[in-house]
Amino acid sequence: ITDGYEGMSVDTGRLRMHLDRKNFRPLTAIWLDRNEDGRYTDEERITHADSPGLSLTTPDGNQFHAHRSPIQITREQQGPLRTCLKLKGTHKNENGHFFRYIIRLHLFRGKPDIRIDYTFVNDNAAKTMSQVASLTCGWKLAGTDPAFYHLEGPRTDPTRLFQVDDRRFRVNNQPAGRTASGWAATWNRQGGIAVGVRHFWQNWPKSLSVGQRGLSVGILPGFAKGTYDGRPIRDEAKLFYYLRNGEYSFKIGVAKTHEMWATFFTGKPTPETLDDHFRSRQQRLLAQATPERIAATDVLGEMPPARPGPTAAYDKWFSGFLDKHIHGQEEVREYGLLNFGDWYSIPWDSWGNLEYDTTRCFFQQYLRTGDRRYFDQAEPAARHLVDVDVVHAVNQPIREYGGSWQIEPGAIWAHSVGHTGGYYGRYDGDKYHDIAPLIMKGAYQLGLVDLGHHWIGGAFDHFLLTGDRRTQEVAVMVSDAMARRTPTRYTDHLRGIGWPLQMMMAAWDATGNQAYLAAATRQWRRLRQHLDPDRGWVIKLAFGHCSEASDAGRCRGQNAYMLALTLSGLARYHEATGDPEVLVGLTAGIDQLIRGCWDEKHKAYRTTTCKHMRHIPPSGQNSPAALIAQAIAYESKITGNREHKRIGREALKTLIAAGLKNLPTENLNGQTGYGSMMFLFTPYGLPLLEDHPQKVPDRTQP
Repeated sequence: ITDGYEGMSVDTGRLRMHLDRKNFRPLTAIWLDRNEDGRYTDEERITHADSPGLSLTTPDGNQFHAHRSPIQITREQQGPLRTCLKLKGTHKNENGHFFRYIIRLHLFRGKPDIRIDYTFVNDNAAKTMSQVASLTCGWKLAGTDPAFYHLEGPRTDPTRLFQVDDRRFRVNNQPAGRTASGWAATWNRQGGIAVGVRHFWQNWPKSLSVGQRGLSVGILPGFAKGTYDGRPIRDEAKLFYYLRNGEYSFKIGVAKTHEMWATFFTGKPTPETLDDHFRSRQQRLLAQATPERIAATDVLGEMPPARPGPTAAYDKWFSGFLDKHIHGQEEVREYGLLNFGDWYSIPWDSWGNLEYDTTRCFFQQYLRTGDRRYFDQAEPAARHLVDVDVVHAVNQPIREYGGSWQIEPGAIWAHSVGHTGGYYGRYDGDKYHDIAPLIMKGAYQLGLVDLGHHWIGGAFDHFLLTGDRRTQEVAVMVSDAMARRTPTRYTDHLRGIGWPLQMMMAAWDATGNQAYLAAATRQWRRLRQHLDPDRGWVIKLAFGHCSEASDAGRCRGQNAYMLALTLSGLARYHEATGDPEVLVGLTAGIDQLIRGCWDEKHKAYRTTTCKHMRHIPPSGQNSPAALIAQAIAYESKITGNREHKRIGREALKTLIAAGLKNLPTENLNGQTGYGSMMFLFTPYGLPLLEDHPQKVPDRTQP
């Protein structure tokens, strides 16, 4: 790497790339050492200095270009085999700027390949919803020789491929198939470039164009008014909410990362070779330890690997759930630029925003089994979370709206319509207007932030398994924002303390930053203020958690699943600190859950302590059994409480048996991702099913 005042150059031994700080156009100064003499001549230049680069167009016709703005270049990683350069800038014209961007360029020793991770961020604070007509990245060939093209076959004339949605693409406006391969190539006598977009059709709309001695990628391809309009409101709210009136709409703070791969070559390429090349980029290359090796390190805590025996039924259940989830992804059509990686709930008319940390559920099972199907589901989920569900910029209107009061970058949207809300309805400070006829109304349509809907463990897992710095920096931003908000309020929704506690422990586990453990301590102290050692955390139940509508007749007690997930977070906190007061609280909470919700006849928990609902038998596949698993396994091991261990084991057996029984039924159809709640904490409870004694943590070691 050669760094200078005007730019930076990288020589991989096979190609040379130059970056101009004041005229940045991605990969427009590339040379390929055709004769392998270690030098780069004008005849070996592949791309032209006047390539279009990155261009963003708004519906009024204004164009904003990356090369109009200076870039900041950071050597983020530099090793013997790979380097990663981080570039930051904004799309700009003579009148201002529109959307900042982050680019990471990965170059590899001796290879003619470059990975481009391009992220745009809506930081246009002047509006809550910003409109875009198109966003493209283009390249031209160097030299003056005639050019040749390949785009789903050889092309001699200018050609545009448009991936309309997940079920059709068009070539020059004619139907051409279901899902395109997602790459294009152009070349001449001096050499050529082929560019592919990872998860091309899954992130529709997308386009590829060749002609005029170059090629371009439609990151946000332009489309005609009417292309996505006129759909039934429930379909629109699921798939087309941001694609109305011939333009894209993005809420303030939304980001989106696209991974593109460019390969450079000499001579006429073989289409089959290029197709294999880009197809291989669809699955991440993994360095994979065995589940047994991972378990032996204790890096996951008390989470046994998948193996024959009493825990095998759990893995059979999870595998069946994964099959059902993948099938549901196709059937429900969980694809699209802002959607891919998340799951949809048809009963809610809303995207789930990965509730119950779906990402971590899949990563944990990948580590327990070595089955990369789980990794392949988790990776897009992590990327979706850190881009779309996380808030990257704010403005005063959303800070003043009650549903997102005092929001700051790093907050996470709850399961709102269109992930972020803002596509339907308005609020005048007194009441709502123009609310769409959907199940989710009010704040869920404008955009809701709820501290009881924050999770980040899966994002940290993604970084630790892949080294993806984008995921890491966003996960840290989210965790820092939450740490500043602790202690959170104690209300009749205990998860408002439980989920932030979980987040702080996940952040501390991943980073070792003591600020996160200190924030978790503030959460515990807030809980301690309201703890009755004999009764637990008793509140007046919210309506819905108690069936009595009148405030006077409302039961006192706890919501079982909110208590359970909070206790599992508390177990992790005690494991980290060894604070004896925390163990007292943990035991009191488990006693409260058993006393108020355990049904010995059905070997299952009710979801609330409400006395008016006690005539309703609990479901075998009940969320408290899954959410308490980590807490009750840990506490019974530490205290030796045999009754807690027995109940924990019986509850898990019932849960797993019911889960297996429900797989072939319509249970969770139309919202399979919601089943994540069954798998986040449950693997920590699996030692309850095994006969050999569990290890007690040795806190005498640092």
